[in-house]
Amino acid sequence: IKNYVNEGSFGKNNEWKLFPFTKSTEVLIFNKTDWEPFAKEYGYTEDDLKTWESIAKVSEDYYKWSNGKSFFGRDSFANYMIVGSKQLGKEIFKVDSGKGTLQFDEAIMRRLWDNYYVPFVKGYYGQEGRYRSDDIKLGKIVAMICSSSSTAYTPSEVTVDGKTHDIDSVVLPLPNFEGTDAYAVQQGANIGVVKSDETKEYASVLFLEWLTQTEQNLEFCVATGYLPAKKEASTTKAYNDYVTKNKIEVEALQNDTFNTALSQIESGTMYKEGGFSGEYSARNILNTSMIELAQKDRKVVLNAVKKGKKEEEVLKSYLTDEHFKQWYEDTKKKLEEYCK
Repeated sequence: IKNYVNEGSFGKNNEWKLFPFTKSTEVLIFNKTDWEPFAKEYGYTEDDLKTWESIAKVSEDYYKWSNGKSFFGRDSFANYMIVGSKQLGKEIFKVDSGKGTLQFDEAIMRRLWDNYYVPFVKGYYGQEGRYRSDDIKLGKIVAMICSSSSTAYTPSEVTVDGKTHDIDSVVLPLPNFEGTDAYAVQQGANIGVVKSDETKEYASVLFLEWLTQTEQNLEFCVATGYLPAKKEASTTKAYNDYVTKNKIEVEALQNDTFNTALSQIESGTMYKEGGFSGEYSARNILNTSMIELAQKDRKVVLNAVKKGKKEEEVLKSYLTDEHFKQWYEDTKKKLEEYCK
């Protein structure tokens, strides 16, 4: 797949340095069992989980319905920032010949802020465990964005206050912003060949060509939950034909994840930011700056409520233009250090 080759091509001459092996994207998985009574009462359907704006509205209603429980959370917050910005019209990191130029558009960042920081500080979104699958297992949230390769960690039961109940889960495509083209993150593993001698390097390339042939690649991917790298293997038809032909029993959730993820790839909307020398550090800033602020501010709000203050009054100081602007300027300054 061309985008996978591009991901492994970088440097001044944009040389192909990393060979794509197994890939993944992101999907939305939600606890259907605990969703249904709420959705029935409010008239919601799965279609109401297709955009960031509708998820925020659903989460607000769930918070009221459940007497203060969060509905949604996501892993890898940097993906929300990077893919969301691309979808809204501008790459955060514009890369040319290995150099990264920062395009931290204020209007785009405000839309990202309004659809994540704001619901989070109000308690509609949550994040407590290391991964959101941990939060679903403990009943802290109902829906999550996670890697398509992490289906195996999705819990089949939820434990709240010492009581455990089984759940069924549903897989949906990654949400998008209203009025925009769909995008989904491209991620996963590449393989590099260490410089040695001509014979070993040649043998290594032959091995990689064999390893990523459709049959071998699909065998590995079905066993591990990752997605294949070649065009002919990266389709729902190729996957389903392989499973049927080899009489492989795939768990329902993993099967749904494969088909959903591969459909996203087939639509041609995968995105991965370009590589540059400061990318790792800059990405870490995007992965933490907004969500850590949201967690800190939410904690302050809850502590104030415990002391007898009204939640609506405490929230006012966090929902101002000034608060957003301060976050925006601080984050932009940090990112500029790695985009020179």
